[in-house]
Amino acid sequence: MVEGSSVLYKSVVVAGYALSSIGIMFVNKVILTSNKFPSPIFLAASQMFMTFAVLLAFSICGLVTIPRPSKNLISKIIPFSCIYAIDVTMGLAGTGAISLPLFSALRRISNFFILFGEFYFFGKRHSILTHAALVTMVLGAFVAVSGDINFDLKGYTFVFINNFSTAAKGLLTKSRLSKYNYSSVTLLFYNSLFMYPFLAVLTIATGKLQPVLEFPLWDDALFVAGFLFSCLAAVTLQFLTFECTRLTSALTTSVVGVMKVRSFP
Repeated sequence: MVEGSSVLYKSVVVAGYALSSIGIMFVNKVILTSNKFPSPIFLAASQMFMTFAVLLAFSICGLVTIPRPSKNLISKIIPFSCIYAIDVTMGLAGTGAISLPLFSALRRISNFFILFGEFYFFGKRHSILTHAALVTMVLGAFVAVSGDINFDLKGYTFVFINNFSTAAKGLLTKSRLSKYNYSSVTLLFYNSLFMYPFLAVLTIATGKLQPVLEFPLWDDALFVAGFLFSCLAAVTLQFLTFECTRLTSALTTSVVGVMKVRSFP
């Protein structure tokens, strides 16, 4: 019965991760594209702040347990947050440098980095069918954008770094959750705590704070509701992302993630 419950929980997590990814994609697309919100970085910072605030409130109410900060815990999570920051920055830079279809195709190469990383660091061997499926996925994406391929050294460099950082983020997530036995809530809480200041500073550094403050739809109740929903949905999505990685593998999480058009890299 325990084993069956575990399989059921794993299935719910993976399905929930896929569905929440698609849901937040549509909400973010409305905010950033239809409503022309000026800063995806500010939206990401708001999502991190909401994650921290919600988990802190849950902890105070006794709904979740978050360990107190220690030198050992911080030393393990800071590198993860640094990689996370690089991933976000390079992803945003990459989407701005090349077309979105080409960006999406190139990003699928990160799955190969994860595949080799899981073998090197965790000794996990994947089947020939898995290798073939990944090759087919990447080749199919490149065929789809074959008419849109233009050489852009800067853009390709951003995406190449982004692929490495995405793979490293996935592998570090698995390591922190499995090897060091941190819970998804713990990793999520401290990562949001460390990531929020970085994203807030990045918003200011890119000159987007003033356009955000002057954005005309802050008086629109429907827009504000959508913005808050996006922030709350991000809490669920990030938790399910970590849980999916903990219960399955970094590769599974990555493959499920690229089955949709991502609003954030």
